[in-house]
Amino acid sequence: MEIRGLAQERSAFGSASAEGDGAATPPPKSRRVSRSAIMVAAVVVAVSFILTFLLRAPDRPTVQLGAPYYVTDLVFVVNVTSVSPPLPTDSVRVNLAVNGSSGQPSVLSKYMLITISGYTYMVDWDDVNHDSLLSAGDRFGVGVYAGPTSGYTTSVTFRLLSIEGHVLASVVYTPPP
Repeated sequence: MEIRGLAQERSAFGSASAEGDGAATPPPKSRRVSRSAIMVAAVVVAVSFILTFLLRAPDRPTVQLGAPYYVTDLVFVVNVTSVSPPLPTDSVRVNLAVNGSSGQPSVLSKYMLITISGYTYMVDWDDVNHDSLLSAGDRFGVGVYAGPTSGYTTSVTFRLLSIEGHVLASVVYTPPP
């Protein structure tokens, strides 16, 4: 009777005997839940890592320009309202587009000449704080250098580009009627 009582006691607790009777029992439910939670957490961490570091686009500087404004029939001005971080001149290109045609991008410098469809436009960079960096507060004057003396008759797109050719900022000047 004692043997039968011992067998019933073992089956009630679901454990194998110390002698190794071959009866395997699953781990307690709390261990299964803990393992599942650890596995889910590991997957979440792995996916977060992939999204954060591997799929993230390279950081590009941000540049914002104010609305261009009329100065004369031949000149308009564009203010730089913010740049983060300030950019060295050799990492910025300037370009214009008139009537759907673009010029050749020019490295940012004090004076830049851009030719489009036989007309030459001059872009003057005013480095207001004289730090030799494109930064907030700087401004650009855009004028007809060799072309129609009547001034702008169509919209002009002013673009700041990265060295790779990505558009950092762009505004469209529309001449007054």
